[in-house]
Amino acid sequence: MSRLGRTLLSIIAVLVVSSIATSAWGSGSAVGPRQEGGVRRAYHRQTGKLSFLGADPAEPIVVPSAQAEGLTSDERAMAILEAYGSEFGLNEPGVELVLIPDKTLARDRGSVRYQQTYQGIPVLAGELIVNTDPAGNLQETNNANNSAAIKIQLAGSTVTVLSSSGCP
Repeated sequence: MSRLGRTLLSIIAVLVVSSIATSAWGSGSAVGPRQEGGVRRAYHRQTGKLSFLGADPAEPIVVPSAQAEGLTSDERAMAILEAYGSEFGLNEPGVELVLIPDKTLARDRGSVRYQQTYQGIPVLAGELIVNTDPAGNLQETNNANNSAAIKIQLAGSTVTVLSSSGCP
């Protein structure tokens, strides 16, 4: 491939990555929320995957596997993600998510954060947050795996760019 061709492919790759990064932090990536029996859901416009799941704090979502005695907040959050992960587009939450140190919010609300990864590589804007009440009931979960992969071929090698923005 000529030097001009390699330069053009490099410029295109930079533009694609910039476009993905810009859209990942842009506003309005979710379709308006829908409410079913006190449970609120919002879906990503481009992927159609769940981007938000929440409930009225007075009536949190009970996930039986997260109610087992002796579970840590991290284990409760993972049990919730095992139950709802496929709706967010996750195949194996325990493999695709890496724990980010948790914290306790006001009024004993737990907040556990995860970074989505693909083959051990962090996904752009791929953070997932699980908020629970003191009993471990789900109050809200948002912003997971609305990812898309774009493959770019540069001088004989393939680069895969992942973004949770859901860009085609």
